[in-house]
Amino acid sequence: MGYGTNPYTGYDDPGNQQPRLFKGEVDSRLVAMERVIDVQVNGKYKIYPLSLISNKEVINDTFEDQPLVVF
Repeated sequence: MGYGTNPYTGYDDPGNQQPRLFKGEVDSRLVAMERVIDVQVNGKYKIYPLSLISNKEVINDTFEDQPLVVF
């Protein structure tokens, strides 16, 4: 990849299963490059994929015994 080349070409492409800038093993639970909202409570994390959130107006949830609203 040379100077002046956009390293983010295809970044949001759902067919992009192995991004150029990532060399590790891909986790197959989500589509590569899926954007997420992450929530941290008491050192633990929960994610909400934007593809899930975009189909709903509001998500009411609990995490680590805490009420949670995602919108």
